[in-house]
Amino acid sequence: MPAYGTMGTSPFTFPSFPATVLNPESLTIPVQEPAQWFEEASEGELAVDVYETTEAFVIQTAMGGVRPNDLSIAIHRDLLTIRGERRPNTPDADASYLTRECYWGRFSRSMLLPEPVDVPHATADLSYGILTIRLPKLVEQTVITITDATPADSTTILG
Repeated sequence: MPAYGTMGTSPFTFPSFPATVLNPESLTIPVQEPAQWFEEASEGELAVDVYETTEAFVIQTAMGGVRPNDLSIAIHRDLLTIRGERRPNTPDADASYLTRECYWGRFSRSMLLPEPVDVPHATADLSYGILTIRLPKLVEQTVITITDATPADSTTILG
């Protein structure tokens, strides 16, 4: 191996490598109109707050503009899924947007539950634009039957 700096006239000269010439036209990114940004989004994600009490898990999320019949909540094993659609209000025909930041369309959110829940007793309430889902924890009760195995003629002596 040649010593440092012996490959050329400068310590930063390297042996020749095949050069690749980039065509600037091949690097162009297609330009989309802002209206296309929203049309191509398949589903929006839903932000949630989740907290735990001694009896239940509680999920809360903002649902402004969502009708109860446009919501779906499903629990399969330990997976909770919330799906819905936020439908836009149609502006007047002669109106044009100055700013459009709100997400309109379908949204969903799935999350793993940390422990089993009592699905038949779960509740969901949509009030003042806030969806609150209450999932009671499943309390598994194990009943242990204690049988008297002491023979009838035995005596217990307490000292």
